[in-house]
Amino acid sequence: MFEPPKDSHIRRSKLEMICDVLSAIADGTDAPTRIMYRANLTWSNLVAFLETLERHQMLSKYYESGRIRYKLTNRGFVLANLYNKLREEGKELEEETMSYKQLKVARAAAKRDEVSLSPFVEQLKKTGFKALGMTLVGRSGSRHAFNALVEAADGTKHAFLVYEDVDYSKILASYVAQLDTNVRLYIVHTGKVDGEAQKLAASYSLELIQFSLMSSFARRLAIRSAASLSESLLLEVDPSSPYESAVRELVTELVEKGDAVYAFTSMSSPVYGVLSPLSGIRLYVLTTKVSHVTQTGREDEVMVPEHDSAVLLHVLEELAQSNEKRVAIVFDNVSDMMVALGFERAHAFFKEANAMMNKFDASLICLFEQNMVDERTVNLIRGLFLSRAVIDSSGIRIPGS
Repeated sequence: MFEPPKDSHIRRSKLEMICDVLSAIADGTDAPTRIMYRANLTWSNLVAFLETLERHQMLSKYYESGRIRYKLTNRGFVLANLYNKLREEGKELEEETMSYKQLKVARAAAKRDEVSLSPFVEQLKKTGFKALGMTLVGRSGSRHAFNALVEAADGTKHAFLVYEDVDYSKILASYVAQLDTNVRLYIVHTGKVDGEAQKLAASYSLELIQFSLMSSFARRLAIRSAASLSESLLLEVDPSSPYESAVRELVTELVEKGDAVYAFTSMSSPVYGVLSPLSGIRLYVLTTKVSHVTQTGREDEVMVPEHDSAVLLHVLEELAQSNEKRVAIVFDNVSDMMVALGFERAHAFFKEANAMMNKFDASLICLFEQNMVDERTVNLIRGLFLSRAVIDSSGIRIPGS
């Protein structure tokens, strides 16, 4: 049975006190006053901790006979159980007298893999990320060390921990660090991940990344960051570079996030080649062969007339408002539309499409081939979009970073 420290000289961190609240509720204590006594807290601390735990979906509030009661969610139960298990396993350490230096040696026994993430950080810096120090002080006052820590253009912080093999205790420690610092935490592994750790990571929304795939992940994170800045994104691509790989990674990211993803492209485009095998998206093939929406031989693919802006806008509007999920539309590409419609009609089309996406809280991500038109025309197209990113032989970058 759970019992928090009662001795006045024993100091607990805020994180330990929060876990003591979870453990008290897990033991069946549901009334706020009783939780306060069980967790050995002041009333003001308890109120703050309950609010924090409810906000992070670790517990839920309900009413019984007109009085407030609390119960744990599944996430809360998992953390409480793991916390209590760690307390039990740590009792042997409490029975020993260890100097501060000895404690540091003990902690070092579970140290992270010292693989350098410097190349990865340099890659992110080129795309608009800012490299921060290796440590961050959490809300509990604890100092957390990471293998890498960066800040995106939208202000969100992303932290990386590198391990050789990953087990449940490392997932738990990582989740606690994420909860305390409010960063988006990723676990990079050079070895294997056991099954229990994989399930726990998924329940805590912690992303596991193989070290060998870090370069690919950097591209995805860069585009994800650019796309999160606004509802409309212009991807300026160098047609001589393998930009379609970055587009595939972006679409994969959107699908995994749970968005309803639709892609407008032509069969002659390399984008069609990388997107057509993917599941979870619907393709709209731009062609001159049809004058209305026409089903192809594939269930997830239709043909639409690339020369008829009215039909295309009607299709876009139907997609933007027809799904309970957030809608993301990838349009390949602005340059081809300028050839099919002429500049003025293409400019008007994308202006109206952007306004429509904003109305229905959908995302519009458009590709634009570099060096196809003069600088004045390029600037007029750029003016239609809130954000833009460049994809060329050097990778992905945010202009001006």
